Amino acid sequence: IPVYYFNTLNGSANRNNSHVANLNLKHSFATGKELTVDADYGVYRSDNFSRITTLFYEMNGTSSKPTDILDAFQAGDLALKSAKADYVQPLGKAGKLEAGVKASHVSADNDARFFNVFPSGPQVDGRRTNRFFYDETNGAGYVSFNKEFKKVGLQLGLRGEHRAHRDRGRRG
Repeated sequence: IPVYYFNTLNGSANRNNSHVANLNLKHSFATGKELTVDADYGVYRSDNFSRITTLFYEMNGTSSKPTDILDAFQAGDLALKSAKADYVQPLGKAGKLEAGVKASHVSADNDARFFNVFPSGPQVDGRRTNRFFYDETNGAGYVSFNKEFKKVGLQLGLRGEHRAHRDRGRRG
């Protein structure tokens, strides 16, 4: 048998701002060589506020305990950057050499602050409040050789990658 019920209301205001750009270039040389270059850049920002209000009632509709109010301020920044280049060199009629490089970087900063709102004023909710930072850098390169024979194809390649990342966070 239920002894009480509650009603939760959520009001929010959100601001999001994003900027994205990319560049794509391709050059085909008269000799059959080809060079392509691509670059991407994106920044995403968000700023959000919400108030969550919970009202508690006895089954007869009278208030059963104080109203619970939680304010949340959440801000986030995300930046993505990448660039790559690929080169193709024909080798005779049935062969080619390909090489390329790629680099990328991602960084994020997420700040989530929560406050319990009391008649005496807001108080930080240390269980929910946290801030998180993340940075990642990637680099890669490859080279490959392709050759077609009468009935058989040959492909040899080598690829290397490096990834470095750092994340850190704090609560409260």
